[in-house]
Amino acid sequence: MERSEAYAYIQANNLKDEVFARYGTNYTRTTTDKLVAFVEEKQKKDLKKDSVAEPDAQEVNSAYEAACLAFLGVLEDAGLLDNLLAKV
Repeated sequence: MERSEAYAYIQANNLKDEVFARYGTNYTRTTTDKLVAFVEEKQKKDLKKDSVAEPDAQEVNSAYEAACLAFLGVLEDAGLLDNLLAKV
């Protein structure tokens, strides 16, 4: 991936503030390697979200199961789920 492609993805997905929060610099001053890694991570998460179907209401058998699924969703959105699963 080229720097221009990373720029385009960041701009199209309004990720400028997230790049700044992660690297402490404006995305235009962040190294190409970091930008490419950032974009690839985001694209991987987007693909994962697209490929995982949301459970139907009839598939959830209890309030406990629904709460667990919601908590897993929060962990995934925060980018923590993969790290926790790697530790298990």
